[in-house]
Order: sequence, then structure tokens, then C-alpha cells
Amino acid sequence: MVLTFYKDGYHSIVDVTAKFSVNSGAIRAWKISYEVNGEDGLEEVLSWKRG
Repeated sequence: MVLTFYKDGYHSIVDVTAKFSVNSGAIRAWKISYEVNGEDGLEEVLSWKRG
């Protein structure tokens, strides 16, 4: 949801951080992970939070 909102081209990173209360660095990391590894990259990010 967060990446979709960011990648739609209508919202800046500032908009996204304000709406979802997420650190801009985290959003950038998720975006890179998704671009490199697809959905598997996002599952890896989820495991970081659980670990």
C-alpha cells in the first residue's frame, strides 16, 4: 500500500511519510528491495521487523 501510494507519481516522499507515519529511509529501502527482488524483497523486509 505504501509503495503503491508513492509510486503512483502523484505523491512525494513527504506526502507518504506524513500519511503513513513511516520513515522516508524505510520507504526508499522498500522501493529498492522491491525493484531488485520483486515481492520476495518485501517479504524479506517483513522478516526484519519480526526478527
